[in-house]
Formats: sequence, C-alpha cells, structure tokens
Amino acid sequence: MKKILSLLVAGMLSVCLFSTTVLAGSFQTQFDQLGVSAEGVYIENLDTGVVMYEKNAHTPMAAASLTKLVTTMILLEKTEDLDARTFEAVGSVFDIISQYDSPSHADIKRGATLTGRELLYAMMLPSANEAAYIVAYNIGKGNVSNFVYLMNAKAKQMGCLNTKFTDPCGLDPNNMTTAYDMAQIIKYMSTYMEQRDLFAQVCKTTKFTMPAGVGFSTANEYSIWTTDLLIDETRGDMYYRDYTQGGKTGSLEEWQNFAAWHQKGDMRFVSAVLHASNTADKFQQQYYP
Repeated sequence: MKKILSLLVAGMLSVCLFSTTVLAGSFQTQFDQLGVSAEGVYIENLDTGVVMYEKNAHTPMAAASLTKLVTTMILLEKTEDLDARTFEAVGSVFDIISQYDSPSHADIKRGATLTGRELLYAMMLPSANEAAYIVAYNIGKGNVSNFVYLMNAKAKQMGCLNTKFTDPCGLDPNNMTTAYDMAQIIKYMSTYMEQRDLFAQVCKTTKFTMPAGVGFSTANEYSIWTTDLLIDETRGDMYYRDYTQGGKTGSLEEWQNFAAWHQKGDMRFVSAVLHASNTADKFQQQYYP
C-alpha cells in the first residue's frame, strides 16, 4: 500500500498558531520569521474572522487529494441513506485509476457493491481514489463529468475564487485550488454543512473496518487507516496535535497539502497548507497502515 505521507509543515504551523506569543503583535511578521517553506498558506480565526497568516493564499496550485473534500461533501448532501448498499464499483473506474502510478486506495475490488458510509470513510481515511470515482460514477448517473460539474458549482457557491476540478479525486494535476479557497471549503464543511457532525466524526476516526466481500486482497473484513497523523495519537508520534479536530491530506510528486480545522479552548481556526516540500519533514517518517 502506498506510503502515508506526514504533514510536518501543517503541524509546525499549528504549534505556532496556538502558542501564547502569537496572540499579540503582528501575526504575519511572526510567521514570516519562521521561514515557512510551503508555497501557499492561509490561517483564519473562525470566531473573529482575523486572518492570522497568509502566503500566496490566492495563487492557484494543484489540489491533489484535497479534491476529495468536495466529493465527500456532495456524497453527504445527496445521499439520503448512507447505509444502503447501492454504490456499484464498475470496472471503468479501475481502468481510469490504473493509468496513474501507485494511487492511494482502499483495496476495493471490481464489481463490489458498497454503502455510502463505507465510501465516505474510504475517501477520508486512506484517501482512496477508487472510492471517489465510485461516488462520482453513481451520483453522476454513470457520467463522471456530470459529477465534476456539480463539484465546480459547489465550489463557486462556497465562495471559492480560483478553484477548478477536473476529476473527483485529485489524481489529475489540473485540479487547481488555492489556500484561501480550501480554507473556505473546510470552514463550510466543519461549521455550516448540515452533516457537519458526521463529517467531524469521520475526520476524527483513525481506523475503519471494511466489510467482508468488498476487498480485492481478501474476502474477509479488513481495516483502513487515516493518513492524517495529526489526529492519530497511536501512530502520529511527534506529529499528533490534540487541538486538530480533523482535515484532509493530499500529495503529488514531492510535496504535500493539508486543510484542517482546529480548536484550543474557546479559539477555533481553519488552516490550509499547499505544496509543502517533503524535505520539510525534519523527522523523515514514513508510515504504513
């Protein structure tokens, strides 16, 4: 299974974000002095609306698997019964995924029939690309392009200014977003979306059991794990942060993305970090589920 990349820069920003020194003076100056290496960053206090730090916040960059946040949103908003086993894993989905090198997956087999809840966890925990395409194919009535149209319409409704999706999972590098736009998406999903409590529950889950009969490598039930080490106390080691409430990872090439929301005491924040180089990971940890 694909290596799970750790989001060190996001963790570093979160630590600085909640330090007492950051509560006074110029937020921008203090973060600039840290020498933040990520290409795009946006951090906002949800209670005051104060932008605590931004760097190239409106510059479009490849979204990678942050794309799955909007796919997840549409799944939650358009599926009445998440436990109905109605989502078919058609072969064409796997033909598309196979064109990419080592895409992240949840080991779902061709022809399996899944529930919306299983696909929800598959997208948000191991960042399964086949799960995102299965959702898009079924909600799009057999046409993934129809679903991508819904994604772009939804992004505009949330106030995204420079976001454009081309697929439901983020494998296509032409999926573009900005740190500002991703912060608006995570803000909506964690604060205003009707299904926000379920979304928060999923984001805080570190392991989920997939049922027997849907897996490619085994006929038995099996476990899938989160890629978000900031919320996984058992595997996160030095990355774990108790104030991170949830979020989504993403990576292509030699960089990583992360969008999340945080709470410490009465303070609530959203953050988005785009294109943080893998070399910024001073611990150089690689994790496998």
